[in-house]
Amino acid sequence: MKRFVEIFKKFLDKVIIQPTDSENEKAIKIIWYSIFAGIIILFIISWLIFFIFTFNDDKVKVPLLKGDDVYSALDKLYERNLVSNVKAYFTDDYDIGIVYRQDPGQGSIVKRGRSVTFFVSRGPKKASLPDFSGFSLFDLEDYLKKEFGDSKVPYSFELPSYEFNETIQKGRIIRQSPEQGTSLKKVKKVKLWISNGVKDEKVKILKNYTGKNIEDVSKDLGDLEILYSYKFDFVDSKDQDMIITEQSIGEGKPIDEIIEENKVLIFVINKYRYANDEKIKSTYLLDLKKMAVPVNIEVKIKNENKERSVIKLKSKGGVSIPVPYTAKKETKMMVYYDGKLENEINLFTEDAPEAE
Repeated sequence: MKRFVEIFKKFLDKVIIQPTDSENEKAIKIIWYSIFAGIIILFIISWLIFFIFTFNDDKVKVPLLKGDDVYSALDKLYERNLVSNVKAYFTDDYDIGIVYRQDPGQGSIVKRGRSVTFFVSRGPKKASLPDFSGFSLFDLEDYLKKEFGDSKVPYSFELPSYEFNETIQKGRIIRQSPEQGTSLKKVKKVKLWISNGVKDEKVKILKNYTGKNIEDVSKDLGDLEILYSYKFDFVDSKDQDMIITEQSIGEGKPIDEIIEENKVLIFVINKYRYANDEKIKSTYLLDLKKMAVPVNIEVKIKNENKERSVIKLKSKGGVSIPVPYTAKKETKMMVYYDGKLENEINLFTEDAPEAE
């Protein structure tokens, strides 16, 4: 006991300022007083913060959900008055129904009623649609060959669309629909959006022409000097005559690239199957000669001294287009370039097949 008293007295002599202390010793002790006081104040503030956030009825800690099955995770959040936002994706790393990620993370202090998102495994990825973002179309083709080999790919691809993107390299896939992780059982077609690279206001892009009349569209394409052609899909509705239903190049593709790659834009066009109350029997594949500049091209059909216009378009030519006609004898086709007769063709229709 005596020993303890002596040690304690020495400690006080070292800590408490004494009248016999020099100025230097007093300064050192004052510095220690400041340090200890700061530590005590910091401890008090930390404790107050912990108390406020821990024991406030409006706040709650987010529990650990990772590794739980989905039902356990739902129960944990319900007990803490937290709202569940469940997202399910295919993954090879976790069994089906197991939580593998959460946001906010374990231990986060949040208000009651806050939404907590957690991700649940739907099983192996092979049963789901992969993520194609970042692929080029060549990468995509290689992937499908490796994945399915000679087997049929269980889904098809719609015509891709193109758009400018500041972060995705030109020619790379930006996004897809349906999104990655969708069960292959639910996937019939996949739509892709491809990057044109950084936006350039001077670049002209291809529009979506579906639903428009080919005669109106031809003026636009003629000014852009794009090579185009089409094929007919015969219909029974006159209101749908010459309306475009499909195009071979997706909207958003830069016009300069289409021309540079010598691509021909192919349309599928509705064609009313009757002309002058007679059923169209066949089509004649008309070769349009190549012109230096776009011209107004008109194709007329003449029989029994009656003449009618069947095709009007603006084009540089250099492509072939189908021309519909009825099955009458002595039928002639006249082709006009800017109003001048360019060609006259005799059509022999007796053995022509019926239009489909």
